[in-house]
Amino acid sequence: RWARDPSRCDVEGRETLNDKINLVIEDRVFVGCGFLVWSVGRPFPGSATPPLQVQAFELEQLDTSKDTVRATRQGHTIRNGIETAARGRILFVHVFLDQHPQEALLLPRESTAIPADRVLMFGKRTRFGQMLPPSEISPVLLKLWRNNQYDEHEQIAKQIEAFFAMVIQTDPRYGPPNLGTPTKPTPGTLTGTEGGGNTDTPSSPTYRELNLSPGNIPELFTGEELKTINPTRPGPQYEAYMKSQHGMIASGADLSHSALMRRFDGTYVNGRMTVNEDEKVHDLLQMQVVDYLTRPLRDRFTDLCVLLNIDGLGDLAPDYFDSEGHTLAYRENEWMPPRRKPIDPAKQAAADAINLEYFLTHRGEILNERNLLV
Repeated sequence: RWARDPSRCDVEGRETLNDKINLVIEDRVFVGCGFLVWSVGRPFPGSATPPLQVQAFELEQLDTSKDTVRATRQGHTIRNGIETAARGRILFVHVFLDQHPQEALLLPRESTAIPADRVLMFGKRTRFGQMLPPSEISPVLLKLWRNNQYDEHEQIAKQIEAFFAMVIQTDPRYGPPNLGTPTKPTPGTLTGTEGGGNTDTPSSPTYRELNLSPGNIPELFTGEELKTINPTRPGPQYEAYMKSQHGMIASGADLSHSALMRRFDGTYVNGRMTVNEDEKVHDLLQMQVVDYLTRPLRDRFTDLCVLLNIDGLGDLAPDYFDSEGHTLAYRENEWMPPRRKPIDPAKQAAADAINLEYFLTHRGEILNERNLLV
């Protein structure tokens, strides 16, 4: 109930806890890192939930004006608004919480130095000692931009070709058009050996100058034919080229081509392999969300429930805080992933039966994968 009530879990009172976590995940993918800050407010009389609240902020809200070139006397350095000790341990995060610097009409007020144990930082570092990780799609940003340019140019070319127009095509048997000085057609016979004579055609091929008003159709001579333009862009190679480019983009972003394009076709084996590859990335991301975001918040939630005697948990306080081992034992829990529907339920059930028969898994693991463990 607490996580689904924005008035209780959100400092701003606007979003649920899942919404906040989704914002942080999006910042990790597109920017490189996202932050959650937890705080304890004033308890509500008779409330059944602790006064724990969270607030999300992004990289642009870090106060980089406090960055130092040299270490202080205590050996602290500030880089990108993050204050660290001599060996890189984060101590404080200097951030504008009250107002976003890019949305403020005036200069924002003084930033707030938040202790590191209240800041949940979510990002994927690519090297040791890196303070702020890069965007997860940074390896494919240049290719995405170039493919967007190529696709835009193809669309422009197709629009030009698709512009409604008609041309007058002359039969080669009647001679090429004379691009010299325009002359009036004179009655006569055709220059070709076929077709006989026609008083409506010129005796010699001449250049015709047509001055047409909208909606008018010119009179066609013998050997002339009215044709429309048939667009040929983007061409038969466009789909194969873009598919190969999307495959390379998907590989650079740790995604399958099917997940990137939302196209799920092919055989069961192909679909199963695609799901397995995607689940490797999703499972790792899910574990990181639990370890860096969800579990720390749940621990603070449990601590406050015991301290404030919510739902009668205050009786556990002497034993709960007796030692670190007891505290960890009370906090122990099993996280269940979202339910995943099988590609082919019959084949998945047969595979589960075989794994159970040869003791390669157990029923609890299978139920946990289906989010059915009770």
